[in-house]
Amino acid sequence: MRNHADKLFWILLAVLCGASLYFTLDIARLKKSLTASASGLAIETGQKVTVKKIIDGDEVLAETGGRRFVVRILGIWSFDATLNDPMDKGAGEAALFYLQKMLLNNEVELEFDEFKVDSSERLLSYVRVNSVDIGEDMILEGLTLAFPKYPFSRITQYLKAQRTAREAKKGLWGNARLEKRAIDLQKLWTHGGE
Repeated sequence: MRNHADKLFWILLAVLCGASLYFTLDIARLKKSLTASASGLAIETGQKVTVKKIIDGDEVLAETGGRRFVVRILGIWSFDATLNDPMDKGAGEAALFYLQKMLLNNEVELEFDEFKVDSSERLLSYVRVNSVDIGEDMILEGLTLAFPKYPFSRITQYLKAQRTAREAKKGLWGNARLEKRAIDLQKLWTHGGE
């Protein structure tokens, strides 16, 4: 009986590891295959685009005029949905699922402080759908963190939304381990780890 249970355990473990590896490789393959860059785009703030794929909890693949590009949602940071740590992965998956529900195959409005492309050739932009600021809403729901490492115009309202979510213990703020990790990251981003 014990031998059978051991075999079942190892089979289940192999299946779970295989599924995790498959998901991780699928995301890595997707990111690598996205050769279209936001460089050279002629997009103005307020322009509407269609979201074609959710890449991560703070990145989407958008399209306009037949041209695809990656949008890095400005002012937020999401835990990675592909991590092996079930705690962090769960928080990352929650952000990913939110974006799938709210944005996938929908027309969204891009807003930015200035047209800017980062070193990974992603357009840095706020995203709005049906008058909802997606970044702020994700912070209010405790799905992502405000990302004050780099300046952006909505930093005050995003940090206020984060305080509201933390006080209400929403999302990641309802988990002591994630809350500690989030606070440590915020210190690192704002004070260089002091």
